Amino acid sequence: MIQRALDVYRSSDIVNEEQRRTGGKEWDKTNLLAFRNYARMQFKDILL
Repeated sequence: MIQRALDVYRSSDIVNEEQRRTGGKEWDKTNLLAFRNYARMQFKDILL
């Protein structure tokens, strides 16, 4: 998922304003939420 996000970020594909958040790609909501939760857990561990 991180590689895909980097690919979208680096892409020269033209997307309209509505597609900018997603790069015009479909993202799996379950995977996005799982990554968010993982990142939160890692961040909490750093703060403790």
